Amino acid sequence: MLVYDFEVYEYDWFVTIKNVLIDKYRYIHNDFDRLRETFEEYKHDLWMGYNNDHFDDILLQIIVSDESLQNDVESFRRLKRMSNKIIEEEFGARELKKEYNLYNFPLYSIDLMSSGVRTSLKEVEGALGISIKECDVPFDLKRPLTEEEIKSVFKYNKQDVDANAKILELITPTIESKLAILQEYNMPKEELVFTNQNICAKILQAERVSREDGLQPYPKDLSIAPIRIKKYQSCVDFFTDCEEIDYKRNMKLDIAGVEHIIAAGGLHGAIPNYYKDTEMWMVDVSSYYPNMMVNFNLCTRSAKPGLFPGLVKKRMDFKAQKFKYKKIVKENPTEENKQIYSRANKLATALKLPINTISGAMKAKFSALYDERNNNWMCITGQLLLIDLIEHLEPYSTLIQSNTDGILIIPHDKEACDREIKAWENRTRLELEKTVATRVYQKDVNNYIMLSDDGSIKCKGSYVGQYHTSEPGGKFYATLRRNMNIVDDAVVDLLVKDIPLEKTIICPDKPAHEYQQIKKLGSMYDDIVWINYDDNGNEIKNRDVNRINRIFASSDPHHGKLMKKHQNKQTYDSVEGISDHILVYNDDITKMKIGDLPYIDYDFYINVARKRIFDFIFTSQEQREINKSFVDLTTGKKRKRTDLEKWELTEKKLKEMKSQ
Repeated sequence: MLVYDFEVYEYDWFVTIKNVLIDKYRYIHNDFDRLRETFEEYKHDLWMGYNNDHFDDILLQIIVSDESLQNDVESFRRLKRMSNKIIEEEFGARELKKEYNLYNFPLYSIDLMSSGVRTSLKEVEGALGISIKECDVPFDLKRPLTEEEIKSVFKYNKQDVDANAKILELITPTIESKLAILQEYNMPKEELVFTNQNICAKILQAERVSREDGLQPYPKDLSIAPIRIKKYQSCVDFFTDCEEIDYKRNMKLDIAGVEHIIAAGGLHGAIPNYYKDTEMWMVDVSSYYPNMMVNFNLCTRSAKPGLFPGLVKKRMDFKAQKFKYKKIVKENPTEENKQIYSRANKLATALKLPINTISGAMKAKFSALYDERNNNWMCITGQLLLIDLIEHLEPYSTLIQSNTDGILIIPHDKEACDREIKAWENRTRLELEKTVATRVYQKDVNNYIMLSDDGSIKCKGSYVGQYHTSEPGGKFYATLRRNMNIVDDAVVDLLVKDIPLEKTIICPDKPAHEYQQIKKLGSMYDDIVWINYDDNGNEIKNRDVNRINRIFASSDPHHGKLMKKHQNKQTYDSVEGISDHILVYNDDITKMKIGDLPYIDYDFYINVARKRIFDFIFTSQEQREINKSFVDLTTGKKRKRTDLEKWELTEKKLKEMKSQ
């Protein structure tokens, strides 16, 4: 298994290749023959990179197949022209693939970017704590590089390769699933480079069909699914009494005492700024979209009939076989039984990938799975069936929130609730999973903390969703986010465990990445400066920064703001969402503790946590009242509350909430 990365200049080109199985590197500079020899040695191995399907793979295939590329200046310049064509021209990559007949080139390749990562490599490196310093050798140089520049480029090149190796380590289960699928469906190993959508399309033998019915209203006769709505008929009318589906249109209404918004994309409703310490039920629909596609014939019409239900059944069969042989292996651990269990376990996991990919692919215009109408009808069916469930549970419970595939309720008559849940399951042939919760803090439908009766804590949203994701076993996508995790931890630990914010945040032994912010500035900004100050307080514009920077709040008086200038403006603006005094630290921090960095402003993180808790427990109206100016009886002058006074009000309300 190899990860690799190209860097191409006018008179120099580089490729660094890492064999991740033995942790060995191969560095190649201006030597086409050595790269061809390397490919011959490893042509049956997997070659992986980041966006390599659209860049590195093309250069590799051309170099290997075109022996007219020799170790001379003209060949180096030809390679640079190819590199520029890929980067600068919209269809450059496609044209080169056609020109060199690369579609039939036998390369076993995986693009790590197509395996679920949707950010730039530099953002990934930032999240992982790796150095995000940009290469200091400009790519538009019109001369051969010096020895020092060559060393610098290789250092930068290796940095990207190491980042790819780390990504590979994190997404290995996804790659193993793709390999298992290719093997199960006798697909060539070269198709590892395919996106999940393309693999699904092949499994379902889908052919893209252009249809004009994508915005067709939901059928008035509700013939799609067994929907039984009476009280909230206006929800049905919203989707049926229209000329066509309008993605910008929505409707607010009260459902079971909670304000909801319904729209083509989904159902959302929640009691804002809510706290409760009692038994609650989180009732979720198991595999909602895949099962609706099967039960109500809502899979893409581009697929061969019967293949998607067969795919779902195949996974369920492997899942059942997995549980069956797990017990058998304990009693009779023969090699044959172990192999049956291993295969069932592998495919039960692997087949989730295409099953869960299809619903989203139905909205991808250039996918063979594209079917806008069925995707819309699936989303609408899901909303109406949940409203149906809420309506039948309403007499016996209090609704706390509802979202795309589930609801949170306080059951007042548990027997009646269970009866209605069972009746809904029998009628819809969908399965509901019930999780018993004991406490909830809810800012809104997108931000909440829920304690389950087994002691686990579920956190959702931008305020608390990173809670303890830095610990071993944290999810890959949460790892990629890594934006002041420490604040999420502090908010949850205070609300749930009464641990003071200061105890969580002021902890020099914690990993430095828990405090970092990764800030990316787009190409529309033509100047980025970090304001510094000398000992006399004079401003210095430090331009030794990147478009993507790792930032920490700083208490050093020499450190100021990060500023940006839009290409259409003459003035500079502060980069939003960060402290007015920052440390930009783009070197590697993977082994650093926050105490290793000088002048960290812990108060900044504490204040961010306080603001989040304030937002969690005070309603919008309460916040407006608190933020209003008032007459200070001590001075007789008008003023606004300080942050400390707001925090004192927050602590007071928290005590009142928990004492109820």
